[in-house]
Amino acid sequence: MTRRVAATVMESAWLAALVLVPLYVNPWLDNPFDGAKLFLFLGLMWVIGLSALGLELLGGMESLRVFVCRPLPALVLLSLVAQGVSTYFSVAPYTSFWGGPRGQGWLTHATYAGLFLVIARHATAARRKRIYLAVVTAGILVSSWAIYASFLPRDGRVAGTLGNANFLAAYLLISIFLVGAYTLRDWRALPVLAFLVVPFLLPWGRGAMVGLVFGVMTVLIVKLPRPFKGPVIALCVLGCLVAAAQLVVAPTFQLRGMMWERTAALMRDSSPMRVAVGYGPETLEKVTGEAQKSISLLGSTDVMDRAHNVPLQVLASTGLLGLGVYLSLWGTVLYKVRHTWMLALVVALFVESLGGIRILSSQIAIFALFGVIALSAQSKVPQRTSPVWASCAALLVVAGLVLGATSQRTAIAASRRAHTGDQLLAASLYAPGVVFLQESLRLDPRHAPRWARLGHGFLAWSEQSGLQLHRIAAQTCFENAVALDPYIPRATWKQ
Repeated sequence: MTRRVAATVMESAWLAALVLVPLYVNPWLDNPFDGAKLFLFLGLMWVIGLSALGLELLGGMESLRVFVCRPLPALVLLSLVAQGVSTYFSVAPYTSFWGGPRGQGWLTHATYAGLFLVIARHATAARRKRIYLAVVTAGILVSSWAIYASFLPRDGRVAGTLGNANFLAAYLLISIFLVGAYTLRDWRALPVLAFLVVPFLLPWGRGAMVGLVFGVMTVLIVKLPRPFKGPVIALCVLGCLVAAAQLVVAPTFQLRGMMWERTAALMRDSSPMRVAVGYGPETLEKVTGEAQKSISLLGSTDVMDRAHNVPLQVLASTGLLGLGVYLSLWGTVLYKVRHTWMLALVVALFVESLGGIRILSSQIAIFALFGVIALSAQSKVPQRTSPVWASCAALLVVAGLVLGATSQRTAIAASRRAHTGDQLLAASLYAPGVVFLQESLRLDPRHAPRWARLGHGFLAWSEQSGLQLHRIAAQTCFENAVALDPYIPRATWKQ
């Protein structure tokens, strides 16, 4: 009975994540899309993790040691280790751990890995079908809102609940292939496929369109008889050339090409350590100052916080170490997948990633599908979980809960003191404002922007008091800020 309750709660939570996260938007947040979705996903992951831990402690599962030594779980854990190494050596460790504006730091990647591991370990054939149904249901609901939004006054292309037209097209790509596979067995699903394709075409996401072409080409090459494969391949290659020509003449191609070139040049001119481990997740904006100027000259207001090419982004963030694990993971998935349409979906997603950005909703669906692929590829021989491994897992989760609660409480307290200090400095009350910022930094000493704000507070205080001591303190604060984040805007403390 206890096992059944834990399994039901766990499955309900991951199905809720697959359906609700792509739909959730909170307009009262600074980041109403990714920020709101991340908050919801992290809450659901706590439920999933605690339920999975309960199942592990109850026993009767496959040995954890055997499970983590399988190719896909091992590579996912290695990718998490590579992210952790890059976060440790990051130019902005705080940002790399917690995430920047899009929230794609190490903590978020750990939740992706956790979702994959739980699904790969606990999903059954019946749960696999419900995962597919949840992804398709989310796609239908997202499509419904996109079709409705297409009739509303708007500025630009249809974006739906995902915040960007390209994100919408990339996300619907997953549902289209899942429904397409079912349509071949039951033509009554054709209206659902059409309902998904219409909003897919509304944003006209070129990267997703190219991915769709390559996915369909994969299906045709695998399914068609040998005499027809040659003409079909030639026709598909011609279509790819036409699509590439459209990309070249597109207004955004110059901007994307410049981003790819600057990211590649950044890594080419970097030190051996940075080539090996990268600059850290969510730090590309901090190390591409010249590229930002070039983007402004092109008349765009975009911020180069992404390379718009996932492998290049992985290279800049985690270096050759992370890129090797990333390519090995996708290669292993391609090798392990057994269904033709799932193979086509993996090909389409990888091709789309060569010109796009991975967002939270797409990552959740992708890692869930990777977990299903790992489930299909693994052996069905049950082995009882060792009590030692279960005890270790319990201790790790309890330690994580304690550390997470403590760090969260400390971060909130530090943020409140910093907010009070900023308000006092804005009111020219320098003495109490400096005290509150110092207390905030005592709680969280690795926050580079707060060190810079404290330096500005000391600098303004020195202009009021005329004391050289305050100027020296300002210099020390700015040096600490630069030491934590070398690419933080330089402060002119000498003025």
